[in-house]
Order: sequence, then C-alpha cells, then structure tokens
Amino acid sequence: MNQEIKNYEYIQCPKMQKTGVSKSLEFVLSAKSLSNWDQTHEDPGYAYIIHNHKPTDPRTQFSNILSFYWRKHWRFVLGGLGLFIVLFLILLIVLLVPKRKLVVQTETTTTRTVICAYGFQLIHNHKCWKLFTENRTFSDAERNCETLYGSSLVSIENKAENYQLGLLATIENLPIWIGLQCEGNQNGDCFWVKNNETLGVYSNFGTDNPNWFNGSCIFYDNKGELISKACDEKLPYVCETEATNF
Repeated sequence: MNQEIKNYEYIQCPKMQKTGVSKSLEFVLSAKSLSNWDQTHEDPGYAYIIHNHKPTDPRTQFSNILSFYWRKHWRFVLGGLGLFIVLFLILLIVLLVPKRKLVVQTETTTTRTVICAYGFQLIHNHKCWKLFTENRTFSDAERNCETLYGSSLVSIENKAENYQLGLLATIENLPIWIGLQCEGNQNGDCFWVKNNETLGVYSNFGTDNPNWFNGSCIFYDNKGELISKACDEKLPYVCETEATNF
C-alpha cells in the first residue's frame, strides 16, 4: 500500500472463519474507510487482508540473519578461520622455539710492541740480555744484576738461546758467568739461581761436566759449552730480564 491508511477498524472475516483460514488471520481492514477501495468489487471485505504477526523478537531476528549469511558464506568463513589458525601456529613456533645463536668468531690480529730496558738486547721476543765485560765473582755479578732493573744472571733454556749467548761471547772472546750452580756431578744436581728451579731438559755441558770438585758455579766458555768453576773466580757476565709488551 503506497497511501497512508487511516480510520481503519478491526472486523472479522466470515469467509475465512468457515474455511479455517481464520486461525492465521486475525483482522482485515474495512474497505469502507479506504480511499483507494475498489467499489466495483463484489466483496467489500476483500481489500488488503493482512496477516497478523506478533512483533518480532530482536534476538530471533539477529539469529535469522546469522543463519542466512552462514548458509550463504560458510565456505569463506571456514577458510578464513583455517588461515587464521595456521598463521597463529606459525607465530607460536617463531616465538617459542629457541633460536640458535649464531656465533661469529672474529680473529683480531694485534701488533705487539716488545721492548727491553735501556742497554739490554732483545732475545727471542721474551728475554732481554746485557753483557758486562768487567770481571766479577759469581755472587758479585748476581748482586749487580739484581740492582739493575731487577735482573739476574742469564739462563739458557734451549739451543737457540745457547747460540745467541755464543754470539755475545764470540764478540769479546770471553768466558761468561751464567746463573747456574751445581751441587753435584749430575744434571739433576744443578739449579738456576734466579728462581731455584732445577736444570731443564736442555743442557750443553762440556766433557766431564758438571764437576763439583772444580767448583759449584757454571760459566759459558767461548766454545759454547758449560763448564764448572770456583765461584770466587772473576769473569765477565750477562744479566737477563723479561721483555715488556705494549
């Protein structure tokens, strides 16, 4: 109906009551009060029969809408839900699975500056030597080394150091006191004065040395051999100290 309906009254439809249809219809609009009623129609009560429905419950209406859209779009809903679950699981895996730390080892090469105290000569990057040509007894030579930068009489721990000391001895063609003493005739009876450590694996004793009867102090001869001598003899000597790293 496009026109506004006014002044209608409720009447019962006899025809509908006879057929049993009246149960689904409660009222009709009186055609007499309608401006657009077709007066040529035989039954003036025919016009605008309206089914009576109780006001719709909003909750029922909402459920009907959901049901309609579910039937129409259920594939898209399920697909979207599945995609959401997959993305959620991937996120959980990323967050919960412990990550292995990538350890990158970088090797930094640094140039060390190795120096010796004034007047000392660097030997093999860890020892500094200084030759003294004045003659002193073994104990005087050791005492002088201690007062000079806390050094001590030289020690020989390997063949290379034996060779280096030979070069110093050859220059002056001198026998040299070294910081070794022996209290017997075996290598095991010898020890270094600077730290009281026994003689190591390397030694270069001359024939029939060490010889405690000749003396308990050891000097380095110009042939590069270690010889026993009385400690009160006076000889040149070499002092030794550790190199300093910067």
